[in-house]
Amino acid sequence: MSLLNLFASKKELVAPVDGRLIHIEDVRDNIFSAKMLGDGFAFDCKGNEVVSPIDGTVIMVAETNHAFGVKNNNGIEILVHVGLDTYKLNKRSLTSYIK
Repeated sequence: MSLLNLFASKKELVAPVDGRLIHIEDVRDNIFSAKMLGDGFAFDCKGNEVVSPIDGTVIMVAETNHAFGVKNNNGIEILVHVGLDTYKLNKRSLTSYIK
């Protein structure tokens, strides 16, 4: 079952960014397109704000601010990863407002 199908009937999932939805298999990064980090999807992002796609608790923020994890009350965990190779920015250009 895809991540989108998991949430479709419950309407608990929202887009974390404005932009065009892309199938995970079409992402130009083998780690993501091969689903090595699990199933998911991507966006061709417009704008500069990323939010949680679910109501839940933040369980992890990457030291470089390029990713965060959220867990909801049903125990579902979602990783939100910003961009490709963004970990190389070493916090430059990425600000986290998560504490």
